[in-house]
Amino acid sequence: MPTFPNILVSAIPGFIILIIIEVIYAVKSQRELYEVKDAATSISLGLGNLFMGFVTKTFVLLFFTFLYQHRIATIPYNTWWAWVLIVFADDFSYYIFHRTSHVVRFFWASHVVHHSSEKYNLAAALRQTWTGDLAGSFIFWGWMPFVGFHPGMILFMQSVSLLYQFWIHTEGINKMPSWFEFIFNTPSHHRVHHGSDLLYLDKNHAGILIIWDRMFGTFQKEEFTPKYGLTKNVNTFNPVRVAFHEWINLVSSVRYKSGDIYFRFNNEMKPYLLNLRKYTQTKLMDAMKFKSMYSLRLYLLLKQYSSTGWRQITVEDLRHSLAVNKDVTEKDSVDLYPLVADLKRRVLEPALKEINEYGLSVEMEAKKEGKKITAFKFNFCDVMAKLPERVQLNPTNEANKRLLERMLKIGLNERQCKYLAQCVKTVFTMQDLQRTVWAIEERFRETSNPIAENKKGGFSYMTF
Repeated sequence: MPTFPNILVSAIPGFIILIIIEVIYAVKSQRELYEVKDAATSISLGLGNLFMGFVTKTFVLLFFTFLYQHRIATIPYNTWWAWVLIVFADDFSYYIFHRTSHVVRFFWASHVVHHSSEKYNLAAALRQTWTGDLAGSFIFWGWMPFVGFHPGMILFMQSVSLLYQFWIHTEGINKMPSWFEFIFNTPSHHRVHHGSDLLYLDKNHAGILIIWDRMFGTFQKEEFTPKYGLTKNVNTFNPVRVAFHEWINLVSSVRYKSGDIYFRFNNEMKPYLLNLRKYTQTKLMDAMKFKSMYSLRLYLLLKQYSSTGWRQITVEDLRHSLAVNKDVTEKDSVDLYPLVADLKRRVLEPALKEINEYGLSVEMEAKKEGKKITAFKFNFCDVMAKLPERVQLNPTNEANKRLLERMLKIGLNERQCKYLAQCVKTVFTMQDLQRTVWAIEERFRETSNPIAENKKGGFSYMTF
């Protein structure tokens, strides 16, 4: 049974020396590369990862050994070509694992720890997860012992990969020679990976070799200095909170009730929902030349019905669908008539006027119960005619990001993405939704619009 050294433990003094050197460089060059609390958090997380490794690696080794005992071939660990093979095999496995960790929220809950620092330095390289092996990240290497790589070789090569990735976490090195940049992962490539900028999201997943990103379409060169961190930063230096915050968010975003799954509008989902609706409606307004958002919302509301003729819509449904401002329709009054009168005079009538100016013919009648208006009837025989079935929101190359992958990160599946299309009261294909993701994420960082809490102090829930 061969034994391989634990090179990560042996490298700890070297890590410390290089971090000190980088701190000195930062001071002399007057660059704000370090923050004491941030660096302390990174080092604490690194030590925690090392401690967890002593516990979890035993299980991982047993798992790999079991697979190795049922291997389909034997690759001798004492030959040079075996080590050449394992460099490529391990690095390919790391690429698949790393890319998956950015698109599957379960694995992202562990990997997000490494991206949580808003500084990019050698200390940030030590900011590692405590739950990676517990979450099953080792399964991405499971094929290697099965085809004949010795388990000790695999664990050793994983350590070599982590050791290599330490030095690329620096702003002190600009570019390596062009041939090196083409083949290997470098500080420039990895700075892109740690950027939260739209152009840099989910790019450059390489461990040692950047060739995988070039082959599979996830490569992005460094065009400007990235903004490091997350699209929504954790805003804490508590290593325990950093280590488990996404797991807490993941659990809190899903609850079970009578066999149904409810997805909560938590802080992470609210901006996506709000900005998807706002952005798509704004684009439709531009396309249809409406001046009022209420005109567009009423138009889209009427378009939902497949039949023509008179359609009755309750006041409450109108208020909800048009998202009318509180100062227009909500007053501290027991009498409902003044409230609905304001709704009709200040919202519905101007909206219908603009819709009719658009070239349509829509009539409205109020339905009363006694003296109170409880609903409105609309004749929208021509309203189906002019709204395009599909609006090309943004055909640019940068817009072709995968919305499903981004939405999976916040716990949404394909059915729920279709629900988002219903939220904006229009018809989209999944391809159309993918084209909007760049704007959703950009506005996600720029805005913090809250979603209204209900009377009990909680948030609304949606079911699928």
